[in-house]
Amino acid sequence: MTKTEHPPGAGPEPAGSLPDVSDAGTASVPSAADNGTALSPPAPPGTGQPAGTSEASGIAGHSETSGTTDTSGVSGISSIAAGEEASEDLILSLDRIVKTYPGVRALDGVSLGVRRGEIHGLVGENGAGKSTLIKTVSGAISPDTGTITVDGRDFRSLTPKTSEELGISVIYQEFNLAPNLSAAENIFLGRPVRRWITVDRKAMAARAAELFAWLGVDIDPDAEVSGLTVGYQQIVEIAKAVSRKARLLIMDEPSAPLTSAETSRMLKMARTLRDRGCTIIYISHRLDEIFSLCDRVTVLRDGGKIATLPVAETDVPGLVSLMVGREMKETFPPRERKVGEEVILEARDLHGNGVKGVSFKAHKGEILGFGGLVGSGRTETAQLLFGARRPDSGEILLNGRKAEFAGAGDAVEAGVALVPEDRKREGLLLETAVEENISLAVLPRISRGPVVSRSKERALAKRFVESLKIKLPSASVAAGSLSGGNQQKVVLSKWLASEPGVIILDEPTRGVDVGAKYEIYKLIGSFVDEGRAVILISSEMEELIGLSDRILVMSEGRQTGILERSEFSQERVMELASNVSGRASEAAGKIAAGGGMSWAPQDSGSTPDSSGAWAAAWASTSSSWPWWSSSPSRARISSPRPTSSTWRGRSPCSASPRSAWRWCSSWAA
Repeated sequence: MTKTEHPPGAGPEPAGSLPDVSDAGTASVPSAADNGTALSPPAPPGTGQPAGTSEASGIAGHSETSGTTDTSGVSGISSIAAGEEASEDLILSLDRIVKTYPGVRALDGVSLGVRRGEIHGLVGENGAGKSTLIKTVSGAISPDTGTITVDGRDFRSLTPKTSEELGISVIYQEFNLAPNLSAAENIFLGRPVRRWITVDRKAMAARAAELFAWLGVDIDPDAEVSGLTVGYQQIVEIAKAVSRKARLLIMDEPSAPLTSAETSRMLKMARTLRDRGCTIIYISHRLDEIFSLCDRVTVLRDGGKIATLPVAETDVPGLVSLMVGREMKETFPPRERKVGEEVILEARDLHGNGVKGVSFKAHKGEILGFGGLVGSGRTETAQLLFGARRPDSGEILLNGRKAEFAGAGDAVEAGVALVPEDRKREGLLLETAVEENISLAVLPRISRGPVVSRSKERALAKRFVESLKIKLPSASVAAGSLSGGNQQKVVLSKWLASEPGVIILDEPTRGVDVGAKYEIYKLIGSFVDEGRAVILISSEMEELIGLSDRILVMSEGRQTGILERSEFSQERVMELASNVSGRASEAAGKIAAGGGMSWAPQDSGSTPDSSGAWAAAWASTSSSWPWWSSSPSRARISSPRPTSSTWRGRSPCSASPRSAWRWCSSWAA
């Protein structure tokens, strides 16, 4: 086989690392005492055969072809027979993996083979078992039964240490970075380059620079990670994995927080890693990425494997049908658009929090979309509307009356809700029960004095769990234990319970599967059908155009236009988001004044027209704020997070119950 190309900055082999997989036949198996549980005797390298002593073969109800489903009736699908991969060169093989939690069978006899040197897609609805499967391979959890085979060596379970020694690395959707350390320090975190007994920061920076050059990016190794864009933070994570000589790289929703340009760069980097010998498991809800990047794809549903097939032998509708278990003929549910004349929310010349003169009217029964690039000011505008930030000037009118919110609690009482962009940090109490999260915004309604009625709280949670089809064993489990899509449904439940007149949705379907997206779209439609208004902030162009009745486009904190539905097109939205006309005027002024301009785009993926307004606009952009450089950071609530007991007004503090509720409501954003 071909050895993985050794990156120059990776340095010498880390202590305890496994020999190269080309020597797999002679390498010793890591000790079961401290490196996971190995099975004996091991199967021959690359055969994918289960060990003779594996308990997995005795799983009740599972045949030799367990985990596969006949897909002959689905258009565009050709089923792969179980065991067909047995003779292939597999870097990873999972044989009938079972993992059970209280009330939930997270993995139900999953068998999977990943070929050496391929990019293998892994798709499924939220709660299908993808995260559990990743954690099993990375050693974060141990399966109940089954066999994990890596480079021909069989294990009942792995530990994080064993997984790393075997060359397995995971890049999670939530980055594992220390924000106050430099890029180089993060890459070598836990295994610093030393000179005698001291840390050699200069050598670490030099090796990090070599890694970045090997990956084809220009990042300052001494730059503090908190000052890097999300896209560059992800590259630091990739560099960290490469420095550990990862042979198998698992990427979990890598494009979810990225802009389109950053996503293109990330996909290009993934192909480069594959070409240099790294095997990749790529998990994404964005099926266009699966088809453009992956060689094969495995579909999971309800903890079981449905099929593994080459991407060339299926299509998007066929893959979606396998994921959701039904045929989906439409992306967006049908909705009769009845936008009323009555104005529910109005903004007049809002300034502050990075926003510069935003004005609009949101009508009864309307979905008003907010479009723009990352850093354009959409989230900052939402914070002003919700009272999380005070405007410097301008007015907010609610149902024709001027609204002055001293904080988010006032906005909640007035009937305004905000589903934030970052559900984990700003939308949920992850260690608190789902039912308690759902009731956060309506505590006064379900309480007698300072005491929360547990029966009313449970009834409220049950209503939304059933109506939103939230997958969970019990409403008493911690919100952080749910999948991303189900967490988003909990956040939506919390605000729908408050029965707001206006709901602001900031990236409501980020990291959510196609089936859950459809359910969320139906919720949004039913919300406006009841005569309420929705402000929809989305970076997914298809979603923005498909749902909105009108689109307000922003660029660099300014409103650049409002489009009627008859004017919708991706080109027009992007033109306004790039502020072409404004930049062209600015560029023309610079030219008239004798000012020079330069244009040096790098790996843009789409080059603007070299003539007229586009060239002038992009030239002006590169001279002032290059799009490939760090974008302006978004304003964040910097106050310390309250504890769960303080949130619910149950701590022994002197604040009155109503004050506690108001504080709780203000933080529920």
